[in-house]
This record gives sequence, C-alpha cells and structure tokens, in this order.
Amino acid sequence: MELKMAAQILVHMVDPPEEGAEDTKTLVERLREAPHKIVEYHSDNAKQYVAHVLGLVMSYWPQAKLAPLGEGMAEECSEEDFAKFQEEAKPVAKKIVESLEQDEEC
Repeated sequence: MELKMAAQILVHMVDPPEEGAEDTKTLVERLREAPHKIVEYHSDNAKQYVAHVLGLVMSYWPQAKLAPLGEGMAEECSEEDFAKFQEEAKPVAKKIVESLEQDEEC
C-alpha cells in the first residue's frame, strides 16, 4: 500500500490529472509513461530558458543573427575556448535562472 501511494504521488507530480476528467489509465500505465513525461518537462523548460536568453541577447543586439547558433559553436572556436566561455558565462547564467525562478513564483 505504501509503494502504491508513493507511485501515485510520483504520477500526479509528472502528469497531474485534469479536473473533471476521468482517468482511464491504470497506475502501472501512468508509471510507464512517467519517464517520458519527465523528459518532456525538462525539454520544454530548456527550450523556454534558451528562448528567454536569446530574447535577452536580441534586446541588446537586435541585429544579432541567431540562426547560426542552432548549428553549434563556431568552426574557428576551439573546444578549450568554448569551455572557457562557458565557465565565464556561468555567473550570468545563474542570475538569469534565478530571475526566471522568481518570475515563476510570482
């Protein structure tokens, strides 16, 4: 019974039931779908965060061409330089994520 209750909590967390809708799936079926729902949730959040950051870039540099970013890092950039750029960006990334989390709380 304790395992069933824990499973139901997990399932409701990753796939909350819609109000007024009757759930036709069993707990086992919903548990099997849970990993996909978690991945989908993270993917959606990542897309939202990246879009937010790119929107911030565009707010400062409206002429910036974002399309090449979808292809990965610039060919002339070494892996070492890219790793350095990422490290340098971490404090700013932390501030951006914190501001997004505050917006979600409001």
